[in-house]
Amino acid sequence: MADVATARRRRILAIDGGGMRGLIPAVALAGLERMTGRPAREAFDFLAGTSTGAVIAGGLAAGIPAQRIVELYRRRGPELFRRTPVVST
Repeated sequence: MADVATARRRRILAIDGGGMRGLIPAVALAGLERMTGRPAREAFDFLAGTSTGAVIAGGLAAGIPAQRIVELYRRRGPELFRRTPVVST
């Protein structure tokens, strides 16, 4: 078993779901990339997400820059995350 004193800490990025609200963490991650000059995925050991967060995490893991993800959400988000009324029978 690894010694706790010498074990390296792991950095985990977990992004929530929420449709178009995924734009918020995407913008924050684009800012992180601008500030550091490095891809956001290099700042974390693990990337995870739920729903739209998984889309963002998958994009980052695949090497897509966060700014490109922001542009995708702005351009296609309203179409992809269209609200539909609940119909009861």
